[in-house]
Amino acid sequence: MSSINILASLAIIAHCGCRLSVQQWKIKQPELWIHAMLLAASIGEAASGLSGQIRTPPEVLLNVSTAAYFMAQTWRLRHLDAKDW
Repeated sequence: MSSINILASLAIIAHCGCRLSVQQWKIKQPELWIHAMLLAASIGEAASGLSGQIRTPPEVLLNVSTAAYFMAQTWRLRHLDAKDW
């Protein structure tokens, strides 16, 4: 269960990192802060998982579902972008 949680955290890190790097942000944009906090939290979650801390099943489920949501959004956006070409 720990490896699933770490993989979910890495997926969130990848999504948020990419999202933050592809756009110019203004300080007043809430989405900037949301992605930045998710990025920081996911880095901490992955690090604590690698250090051997045990996570509860609801926590892992939340991380996996968040990662799945972001990956679905990423896939949908890439799919829509590909149709434009």
